[in-house]
Amino acid sequence: MNPDLRCADVLDRLPEYLADALEPPQSDEVAAHLETCPECAMALATERRLDKLVSHAVNEAAPSSAALQMRIAEHISGRVIPRYQWWRLATVAAAISSIALGLAIWHAVSGYQVHLLCADAADDHHTEITMREARRWRATPQEISELVHRELGSTEVPQNIEGQHLSLARARVCRLRGSRFMHLVYANGAREVSVFLALDKAGQPLKRDDMPGPIHEEQDLKVDISTFRIGNLVVVVASDLAAGLSTQVANELAHTF
Repeated sequence: MNPDLRCADVLDRLPEYLADALEPPQSDEVAAHLETCPECAMALATERRLDKLVSHAVNEAAPSSAALQMRIAEHISGRVIPRYQWWRLATVAAAISSIALGLAIWHAVSGYQVHLLCADAADDHHTEITMREARRWRATPQEISELVHRELGSTEVPQNIEGQHLSLARARVCRLRGSRFMHLVYANGAREVSVFLALDKAGQPLKRDDMPGPIHEEQDLKVDISTFRIGNLVVVVASDLAAGLSTQVANELAHTF
């Protein structure tokens, strides 16, 4: 890791990093910095979401009133926007307007925060498991046990998902919706499933009820997500393998914790 690499340098390189346009050792230095800097890691997640938003908006339809949106963006920024940038900003403005309306509609609907949590989990699984972006994982039983104890106040997590012949392979801490989650990877050869665990309020002792809550299911980025609560433990399962696998894993975990 380059000790002289500052956050400002990393933020400048994020677009190139996302586009795989950085050559080693720069790409390795940025990856190492992202592993140890939560602020830059969050900026990377935001940039990735922005790119997806732009791609979706461009593919769906051209933004309306683009010239007006460009003038508004110029007024806000206090400068004239180069022609090669204004289309992207206009597209983002149109898409954000649509999202703002969607948020107003969904605001009172129970479960929308769960949807956002699932979207973040799908993005994390896609990035770290499917695309295999460089991360620092804990892989030995002792390292995983210490991490679990530190994050959950317990060393008791399932070592195996028997019904799917998956074993706990590695773990790390990540952030979903701005909260700390443990990302556990259960594997059997090339088959890998992500299980994210967190207490609904940090610092509380782990409490489990006899009956887990209902399992919520959805899909994002071709990743199947299943999530439920048991006591104050939030469990999110992510898989891009066989259809229904995340739900099967979630059902087994609901009766294991």
